[in-house]
Amino acid sequence: MRFNRNIHAILDWLENNIDNDHMKRVKNRHITALKFEALDKPVAQIGFPIEGLDPYAYIETYGDMEKMLYNELVAFVPSVALKDDGILSIRSNFGVGTMPSLFGTTDQIMDDDTKPWVNHMSEDEIKRILDMGLPDFENGYGKKMRNIYSYYREVLSKYPKCEKHIHLCQPDMQGPFDIAHLLMGSNIYYAIYDDPETVHKLLSLITDTYVLFLNGFNPLLTDKFCSEEKNYCFQGQYIWGGNVVIRNDTAVNLSKEHYLEFAKPYDERILADVGGGSVHFCGRADQWIEAMFATKNIGGINFGYMDSKYTFGQPLMDFIKPCVDKNRVPVIAYYLSDAESDSFDFCKYNTGITFCFSATNIDEAKRIQDDLST
Repeated sequence: MRFNRNIHAILDWLENNIDNDHMKRVKNRHITALKFEALDKPVAQIGFPIEGLDPYAYIETYGDMEKMLYNELVAFVPSVALKDDGILSIRSNFGVGTMPSLFGTTDQIMDDDTKPWVNHMSEDEIKRILDMGLPDFENGYGKKMRNIYSYYREVLSKYPKCEKHIHLCQPDMQGPFDIAHLLMGSNIYYAIYDDPETVHKLLSLITDTYVLFLNGFNPLLTDKFCSEEKNYCFQGQYIWGGNVVIRNDTAVNLSKEHYLEFAKPYDERILADVGGGSVHFCGRADQWIEAMFATKNIGGINFGYMDSKYTFGQPLMDFIKPCVDKNRVPVIAYYLSDAESDSFDFCKYNTGITFCFSATNIDEAKRIQDDLST
């Protein structure tokens, strides 16, 4: 499987290998899991490397829409080849700096194959942001992203099955506290003690900007749908509850008290305004995870996996199961390593959860599929 980094070669392959009936079943399986209904086997997406499938280094995609699209498509070739439960979606990919760029931040790429690092702002620049109010949505990556999504739609329009099943999803918009941290840097952790009023003003402005920007951007996206009066959206290779995915990575550094004051209320404002949504964060946040599950209008939670740093697998799921059951909030894209999956009780967690695995090759991926079917 060699596409020679040719966008039309990969689209031709996808057009020939996407199975309409399979994708319909996959969508229904995800919805069934998110509704806590019984499944014949767990929903699972399994990533694995394919020889000859060579993405571009990130730095090459940064200013090239065709290369960016190619990398987005390459990401789900394994799911199409394996016919697993992976959803097909693409987005503009400027890393975490998307929303901060609207307020005037700059980025720098520290390594050819890593996402940009956002250059934080000074106290005077933060005051200027607050004085100016809502930013121009064409600032920073705003206009660039509009052009990218228009380009994506134009290219996919020539491939009927790709256009139907490859969903254009929201860019990485992070979440209010994450965006505030990207603007202020580590000073935000001092400011929540020394100047909480300014932090709240900034978070409020960010929240208003977030909602207005997403609502204005929605006509370019194809990531939202409704089933039995419930909202869902596509992002990555999964379906998520609600119309947005909020990312709360830096909130894991907060105490429960500060999470309840500086993160949760602003997440809830967004979820109330856009028709609900899901929340992602990296790592574990045992100090406030119960409060997150009780977030109003939340449709799912995802824990970004941090290898060798925290205990995940069965122990974490057992720890949060009372929260899952009490609030009926599903866990999305729960990653299991080989060791964790070997000891995981899939009968206990057959539904109300979707899984993510990685394999060394397609044969191992098929073995994982077979194991989940027994």
